[in-house]
Amino acid sequence: MLTRRHIRAKVMQAIYAYRQSDMDNTLTAEKNLMNGLEKIEELYTYQYALLLAVKDSMLSHIEARRSKRFATPEELNPNMKWVENPLFTLLEQNPKYIKQYKKYHPQWADRFEYVRLCVEQLEQSEQYKDYINSEDSSFSAHKRIVIYLFKNIIAPMDALADYYEDCNMDWVADLQVANSMLLKTLEDIKEDSTSQDIVTPALFKDDGDREFATLLLEKTLQYAPTWRPMIEEKAQNWDSERIALIDFILMEMAITEFVHFPSIPTKVTLNEYIEISKDYSTAKSSIFLNGILDRIQNALADSGQIIKTGRGLM
Repeated sequence: MLTRRHIRAKVMQAIYAYRQSDMDNTLTAEKNLMNGLEKIEELYTYQYALLLAVKDSMLSHIEARRSKRFATPEELNPNMKWVENPLFTLLEQNPKYIKQYKKYHPQWADRFEYVRLCVEQLEQSEQYKDYINSEDSSFSAHKRIVIYLFKNIIAPMDALADYYEDCNMDWVADLQVANSMLLKTLEDIKEDSTSQDIVTPALFKDDGDREFATLLLEKTLQYAPTWRPMIEEKAQNWDSERIALIDFILMEMAITEFVHFPSIPTKVTLNEYIEISKDYSTAKSSIFLNGILDRIQNALADSGQIIKTGRGLM
């Protein structure tokens, strides 16, 4: 589910943490990378647990109204369609949820304001009202409303994104990946699915992406001492001490791709790191990186150090 751009960003974060730690063991950087990737799965579990916390909150409201001293007939015989949605049953009985995810579920009791926001928005939606009042009890109808809750209420909630940013700064960029993973989990559930069929989507699309992540990290750390003088030479009008560390890392990674990743077009590499700098570095970094990397790319091409395989890869 990770795009190459996101993989590059996670590698950059791992190298940045490694440089900040002043440690010489490159295994530390690899550990930082793996920890960063595992955090995406942790964020996935938070969202998974929140989805079920919304269902539980609405069940608690039903039970509270039912236990009132002077409960109305409607309160004594509530519409249970939402809380008895079979999709929730499958999600709750998922063995991985039982073993791992339940430790995240109680966290939402301490952050109930986010659960309440989700409940309020859901109950006010026309989609929920139509679902509750409809006689359609098909699995597809149950599935549509759960996906609606997640896709249209939970996933885009700004307040929730701010909360996750307070928990972990990297989660701002990771949230979209985690949401895509959970949406895929929901969409893959079929009427004949069992709880064992529910799986967490793989972070990497294939082994090639996983290899790209580790190789980019290793090669960048290996050749960074070679690239740094090259960067400083092309940035003569800039004080190297004032160049942001993230900019240095992004340029080192880009040059590594120019030279050591023959199947990746140089234009793709250049565009990717310029875009990453817009998200992670200073306002002027993208212009700076574009100028410096363009000069370095031309110099490396002229000296025969950039060799790309396939057509149109330069």
